[in-house]
Amino acid sequence: MTPAQDRGQAFHRRHDSGCFVIPNPWDVGSARALEQLGLVTLATVEQLAQAGVRRISVGGALARAAWTGVPPSAHEIAKRGTFAGLSSAVPFGDINRMFGPE
Repeated sequence: MTPAQDRGQAFHRRHDSGCFVIPNPWDVGSARALEQLGLVTLATVEQLAQAGVRRISVGGALARAAWTGVPPSAHEIAKRGTFAGLSSAVPFGDINRMFGPE
């Protein structure tokens, strides 16, 4: 077993108790080293592009982010009859500009 594999096994043993740690590599080389240890790594879009990635997917994360404000606002309307939670909504003009011609 190589020293790197020994360190990887030691890392996994330290986290067997259920502690969840997300390493945050700052460069592609570190991310690749962590992946070789069996870990899932995250990188910025720029770093992914530099590593040769041409397409990324965030799955439903953007939709879930958009839905984050719905339950508190709906609760406020239903329970208090007020609409203050909607005051931070993105204006329609901004949305139209996002999807309009550049």
